[in-house]
Amino acid sequence: MSGRRLGVPDVRRTTRPRPPRGPARAVTRVLTGVALAVPVHGIRERLVETMIAMKRLSDEEITYYASHGEWRGKAGGYALQGYGEVYVRHIAGSYSNVVGLPVTETRVLLKSAGYPVA
Repeated sequence: MSGRRLGVPDVRRTTRPRPPRGPARAVTRVLTGVALAVPVHGIRERLVETMIAMKRLSDEEITYYASHGEWRGKAGGYALQGYGEVYVRHIAGSYSNVVGLPVTETRVLLKSAGYPVA
């Protein structure tokens, strides 16, 4: 990991996605914080971490992926829930953390606060 933070690319300025090209970008760390304000009991929170190991992409693969445009507006420059998944070697952690809200951890927070969750 390079220690750089990857935000959502600005599609007005970005013409290509930023998928991994070398060892410094071969692993992406996704952190999501979830907080729940519970009356009388205060705030309950969880930090969810997911590690994604991507294969190194050739210029040809990057050009092909860029032509689809699904990477636009995605943090990290790829859509794990779309075609970008073919470039993933391994995921350690929560898939839903990467594509949106970490569902399992959010459910645990709600249940621990006494909310009726199936």
